[in-house]
Amino acid sequence: MAKRYKIKRYDKIYRSSNRNLIRNIAIWGAVLVVLAFVGFAAYRPLVNFLNGVYTGEKPPTSQPVQDPGQTGEEETPPQEEKAPVYARVSLSDLADEAKIAETAQRLEAAGITRAVLPLKDSEGLVHYNTGVATAQAAGAVAAGGIDLDRVVSIFSEKGIEVAAQLSAFKDPLVSRYDKTAAVLYKNQAGVLWLDNTAKAGGKPWLNPNAQSAQTYLKALCAELGQKGVKEIILADATYPVAAFLKDAGYGLSGGTTAQQALQASLDGIAQSAKESGAELSLYYPASPWMLAEQVNGVDYRALKADRLYVDVGETGVPNGTKVGELTVAAGTSRQEVADAVRAALEGKTATSPLYCTPDGVSVSGQEETVPPLS
Repeated sequence: MAKRYKIKRYDKIYRSSNRNLIRNIAIWGAVLVVLAFVGFAAYRPLVNFLNGVYTGEKPPTSQPVQDPGQTGEEETPPQEEKAPVYARVSLSDLADEAKIAETAQRLEAAGITRAVLPLKDSEGLVHYNTGVATAQAAGAVAAGGIDLDRVVSIFSEKGIEVAAQLSAFKDPLVSRYDKTAAVLYKNQAGVLWLDNTAKAGGKPWLNPNAQSAQTYLKALCAELGQKGVKEIILADATYPVAAFLKDAGYGLSGGTTAQQALQASLDGIAQSAKESGAELSLYYPASPWMLAEQVNGVDYRALKADRLYVDVGETGVPNGTKVGELTVAAGTSRQEVADAVRAALEGKTATSPLYCTPDGVSVSGQEETVPPLS
């Protein structure tokens, strides 16, 4: 009988091999996880580095730690813009280069920072070297007008800004030249309305609602701003006040009121001024324009502009005018009139009013002086 061999079982060998295999898989899995994490974390900085983009923290500086209450530099408090100090300048004082320089020196010594020049009068004459074609074609450029470019240049060297006063719609020259721009007699095309009889010297007016009138004034304001004028002050920014107003035709249509048409006209003119760097202000005498609820269908207190000037001088408020509790008389001081007008207009104007007196003195405690326009 053959000899039997005893078979030994090494089951521990297989158990050991299985454990080693599982351990190796776990180790390699952990390695792969670590590599994946490191790769993910390094990917963006590496790409940024290769692209020349630095996203790390800035290296620390050697500056000492500041006290939380300190800012490192002393903060300069914001400077309040000072209101302009005005003076009216006669055109005769600007007739040539020597007079311009002399006038600028005098204004600087007096502390004036804004000079008001009357550059378009109520006769329609323009008193500077305008290039506006309508003014030239209508014969509206005054002989001996000033060189506004030189005035602005010389004044600016002394820290003085230029403001231009223009008569807006009281303009018989352009009204006659371009009848589409004028107030018409009963809205009849080509027939001018006059503010008095022809025999008595009646004159036509520009129509605030006429596109051609607006275009002319816009062109002047744009030109003035481009020449360096900082403020344009419109006088006579009104419908006419005269006899025979019932015959005056403004071409209003579609339910547009006289108030709406005038404000729209002023808004367009203001936009032209603004685009060229100038403010648009309105100037009215205190009576009747600013003391009555309506003058020929318009509440002038409700008009909007950058600034509003109300003349409270002797020519602005005639004797006998009642302003609130005050009746203006020969002995009434300008200060008293100014205070009464201020009280009467309190809360009633769309634009904050500044009050003018003929000699430019400040009124009612205001720090600034305002243009002596009357």
